Amino acid sequence: MTKKKSERLKMLSVREAFVADYLAPLVKVANPSIIVVKLIADDSGEFVRLGYANGYIANVNVTADSLNALAADVLRYTARH
Repeated sequence: MTKKKSERLKMLSVREAFVADYLAPLVKVANPSIIVVKLIADDSGEFVRLGYANGYIANVNVTADSLNALAADVLRYTARH
């Protein structure tokens, strides 16, 4: 594994933990209709996936966001939808 890939995986795990441990509980309390909050990553970037009780799925693009910006982007999205 290259050093760059190793660093990306380490940062991704920090971001996954932040979403799971801090952001998800906040979002679910603020909007009880949201039942899934999960960080996903693929070749096109990183997204926070929001799953609503009615089956709707939204992906908020958080590629290159700091943790503060990631939280702000997701909370801004949930406040508007």
